[in-house]
Amino acid sequence: RNQSIQESLVAGAMDCGCAVPGVPKAAASQRVHPPAVAMALMPVATEVQRLIECNGFKPMSIQELESQLLSPNSQKLCASFSMRLQQVLDLHPQLVSIWEQDEAPMVSIPSSPWLGGLAKPPQAHGPAGPKPQDEREKVLDGIQRGQALEIMEQLTDMPELQQSLREIAFILINSPDRTMLVSAIGNRISVQTRNFLRSAKIRTAQLLRCFSDDFIIEEKGAGTVVTYPNASPKNYFVTAQQHKRIDSARHARLLKLGADVTEGLRCKGISAPELNQILCVENLPGILLIDCRTAAERMSGVLPGSVQLDSVLAEHVQQASFVVAYCCIGCRSSAWCQELAKTSVAHKLNYLTGGIAAWVHEEGPLVHSLTGLPCRVVHCWSWELAAFFPSRGYEVVCTELTDSFNRNHQEVFPEQSLNRASMARLERLRHLAWEVRLRYCPSVLCLEAEEVLRKLSDGEANHYVFVDCRTPDERQVSTVSALGSTVMTKEEEEVEEEEEEEAENEDEAQKIFSDTSDQIHQDTGEDETAEQQQQQQQQP
Repeated sequence: RNQSIQESLVAGAMDCGCAVPGVPKAAASQRVHPPAVAMALMPVATEVQRLIECNGFKPMSIQELESQLLSPNSQKLCASFSMRLQQVLDLHPQLVSIWEQDEAPMVSIPSSPWLGGLAKPPQAHGPAGPKPQDEREKVLDGIQRGQALEIMEQLTDMPELQQSLREIAFILINSPDRTMLVSAIGNRISVQTRNFLRSAKIRTAQLLRCFSDDFIIEEKGAGTVVTYPNASPKNYFVTAQQHKRIDSARHARLLKLGADVTEGLRCKGISAPELNQILCVENLPGILLIDCRTAAERMSGVLPGSVQLDSVLAEHVQQASFVVAYCCIGCRSSAWCQELAKTSVAHKLNYLTGGIAAWVHEEGPLVHSLTGLPCRVVHCWSWELAAFFPSRGYEVVCTELTDSFNRNHQEVFPEQSLNRASMARLERLRHLAWEVRLRYCPSVLCLEAEEVLRKLSDGEANHYVFVDCRTPDERQVSTVSALGSTVMTKEEEEVEEEEEEEAENEDEAQKIFSDTSDQIHQDTGEDETAEQQQQQQQQP
């Protein structure tokens, strides 16, 4: 009983943020701020996910990952929070799944193709295929039950809701200071929006509070005031919880892309949380921040105290105690560190993993390069990389890049880096495809994409029929385009097979009927001949 009372007191003190003797401070912070701890440890879960992808999506044991494969930076990050790898991965169920095999903890990527030792994937792994989406009928049933606020995330896919939010945003844009009383908005909305809110049993203020990232609601006196901060209505609105999940997914993809573009380079990396701790909390002296981006990119936000690479001299690097180079996603800064890997200053060189994109994901401060004032504008180097930046809180811009920058040391345009990452991912995709084929359908003939494209270019397009076996949602995005070849869906192919089978059955029935008719005519002719011969024999 005394032990249970002591555990309760310790747990209560940790929940209140008090220091407890014998309990690590990081553990207390984990109890008090679990979302912040999970965000800080996301690079570890992302690295584990990438290791599984590089291993052909085969499940891996946590013991092997922790003892042999995990990078020193991730091990250091886990140790700083006094957490084991399994505890870290438990904070990110959307990235990895943990289950047991022969009493040993295993980890895999949720809903990925199952290539484990068990016959069927465990329940924690999830179904090995696309997740079923909620149907419109279920959403409408939830509305009729008065549960619209609880299922608001499913409601965002309804055109009626998006049209209502766009109409309210347009009303606010045309009002002074883009601000208006909520009661006044109710008098200006259209009949369609009013009917939708009435049928969904939602008030205007309740609806706008669900989209707090786009509509700012304040209580002033007896009225409720709403402000729309953007200059134009969005094409698609999402809730605050959806924004968090979107940014979390973008951050994870960014860290994996940063690892792909720097694959094969032997240089030290530092994560954005570590750099933020050094610059903003510890404020260590002698740190040199080098911006490896172009002058056009630096016209937007930069890290405080950073200098452009062109203005850095050798003595600056030698005098600094700690050097951190950064660019957009980490490819140019890591290449610069790789060039100096054999010099006397190599031990103090680091590059920011994920670049300035990872820095803004961690809410790191930015300043304008000319005025030095805080800003929320960041350059994404290429519009292809805009999807890896946060979806809110920052203005992502992309101006045209020129060749004026020193191309002998840096990649001005991102094509080379992105192609390098694409080739690494293509090799992993090929490995995964062959693993799936050998496990599930070893007798099926498989063709490489290069071989098919080569034959199509040689004029053999009429020899191929492409059948798209994906779901309708996947086909709605894009499908194969092969000039001169037939492209059909799986359903169309099944219908065509049924029609061909019916045609074959009709032909076979017609043939049987024809053979039967010929046999009947033949038998009838033989009977007539026999009757005539019999009559001739009976004549005198």
